[in-house]
Amino acid sequence: MRIIGIDLMPGCSIYGKARYSAVILGDDIVEKYENISYRKLIGLIKRKKVDIIALDNIWEIFSDKNQLLKLIQTIGYSPLLVQVTKTKDGELPVEKLAVKHGLWTGGKLSSLQTAEIVAKLARKYVGSYVKIFEDETRIIVCRGRRLGPGGMSSERYKRNINLMIQRITRQIKKTLDKNNIDYDLFISKSNIGFKRSLFIVYVPRERIYGIIKPFKSHDVQIVIKPVVKNEIEFVPLGTSYSSARLMKSGGKPLIVGIDPGIVTGIALLTLDGKPLLVISRRNLSRNAVVKIISDCGKAVLIATDVPKPSQFVRKIAAIFGANIYVPSRPIPIEEKRRLVQTYLKEYSWIDVTDSHQRDALASAIKAYSSFRQKFKRLEEEIKKKLLNVSLTEAKVMVIKGHSIKDIVNEYARKAVKEEEVKVVDIKRRSEETDKAINALLKKLNFQEEIIKSLKIERTQLREQLREIIEENRLLRRKLMLVQSEKYEKIRKTREVLLLEEKINYLEKRLMEKEKDIEQLKSKLALLEEILEKAISGEIVECLKVKTLTKSSFSKLIDNVDKSIIFVEEPGSFDYELVEELIKREIKAVITVESIPEFIKEMFEVNLIPVIDAKNVRYFIYSDKVYVIKENLEDEIRKRQKIIEEKSKREYEEILERIIEDYRRIRAKHLG
Repeated sequence: MRIIGIDLMPGCSIYGKARYSAVILGDDIVEKYENISYRKLIGLIKRKKVDIIALDNIWEIFSDKNQLLKLIQTIGYSPLLVQVTKTKDGELPVEKLAVKHGLWTGGKLSSLQTAEIVAKLARKYVGSYVKIFEDETRIIVCRGRRLGPGGMSSERYKRNINLMIQRITRQIKKTLDKNNIDYDLFISKSNIGFKRSLFIVYVPRERIYGIIKPFKSHDVQIVIKPVVKNEIEFVPLGTSYSSARLMKSGGKPLIVGIDPGIVTGIALLTLDGKPLLVISRRNLSRNAVVKIISDCGKAVLIATDVPKPSQFVRKIAAIFGANIYVPSRPIPIEEKRRLVQTYLKEYSWIDVTDSHQRDALASAIKAYSSFRQKFKRLEEEIKKKLLNVSLTEAKVMVIKGHSIKDIVNEYARKAVKEEEVKVVDIKRRSEETDKAINALLKKLNFQEEIIKSLKIERTQLREQLREIIEENRLLRRKLMLVQSEKYEKIRKTREVLLLEEKINYLEKRLMEKEKDIEQLKSKLALLEEILEKAISGEIVECLKVKTLTKSSFSKLIDNVDKSIIFVEEPGSFDYELVEELIKREIKAVITVESIPEFIKEMFEVNLIPVIDAKNVRYFIYSDKVYVIKENLEDEIRKRQKIIEEKSKREYEEILERIIEDYRRIRAKHLG
């Protein structure tokens, strides 16, 4: 395990030219770096592939959450970020922690020493790690590109893509089930297949590395991305992190209507049927729904609009320990509209803006209506018995399945028992009163003595206070004199600081301009070399494109005849374009990345060589590519020879099979 300890050097700021000290601890390796820039520091982290980044304050490197995300994107993985000063006992200085753990004997630490100590403290599991991602990952299966209008062939193409999305979705589901990974699946269906699917997987991104991989083709893509937390959280090292912390203890009992899907609707009602919240949001995870509900109270009844609740609804109900209300049949759309419209006449301040909110609210209203008469009878029985109880608590018991008779009898028994306890308590207290009075009289005498001594002490303190006030007045006068003398010095010092800042700024601008000049010199040298070789006929200009797609050739297609094509990403292609290039009799294709084998085969069957860019010397200037002519012609001859030999072998094999077939048929006839 590799740990890097980092400390911002004295006098530096992350908003200026920051410099850092860094120490890397391996198993037995210690590497030390001093006075390095932020850029070099990030390069060091990436090159050494450190597992833990340890600091005494994370804001010494990152100005905000976005910069932290940018680091993870730059280095390509997510190391554990530890702030050692945030402990279970609160924030403690590095020096104090170092002494406590036997890493320092005392005194002021240098920047390099601080970097080494924070690394060693992190190795001892001191501090808290920064949690920037939720323990959730989103896997999206969708089209690789937007489909435009088209005829029958376009519709057939759409159906094929939808079926492909459906097949990939089922494969991912099977893989997650096989690995016992918890998830929720939301699907946008079409007449045939799926338009889109979303997996909300309840494990960190690292947990599914190697199990499911991102994928992108012309038709379909699999996007995998972690869920970023709204706010950075510090979790003490050595403790477990659980989504249960999203739930708040206690809270108002609620009836919750849920319409699950890619867009999830949520409606929260009190046990009196009054609305608290009606919302809908896209791509809501189970944890997000739990947090929304917990912020308003605690779900005791979860409602849905279909007889068979989804796994998403079942799992949320299980988290709260809530009952589930389901209708005897799916609630028709017309009935949902009627329920919501009638309800909104009484609660007109609630806005229902889409069908998801409507369905969630209709489910909650239906659930409340199924208990309304029971709640009314319960209230009447409690009033009749003159019981002083929490009506809300009693309603929760009704929802949990207790009968009204049992609830009222239970409360009545408790009331009688409490009354008996009060009578016994009064008798006991009368016997204790006399003892208490005697004890209080003794205490009163003792307190009077204390009061006398306190009065004497108060007189002495007042005299001391008067002396302190006079001394303070004299000191203030002296301070004013000193300040007036130093003001002029301070003003001059500020002017010097401003000039120094201006010099630093101008030096920075000068370095930037020098860098620009060096880049321009490099470009000029390259251009001169290209020009020299062009004059002597040593180079050939190629048509440079990003991909083998129509969009890349939109402005070049009329100029491709008998040209040499230079392709950066041949993995993206259109069959029709490849066929068009073959018809245009292009001379050769040069590829930077590997080209799909069957596309390479299409070119070379038509005697168009496909050449790896590594095998030729070329120059790139602006959007032009120039190849050394002699080098290119050698490669073309080599590839053509390989193609001809391959073609000859295939021809001989075909001819041999024809002769064998002829002999076999003739032998059969003669026999």
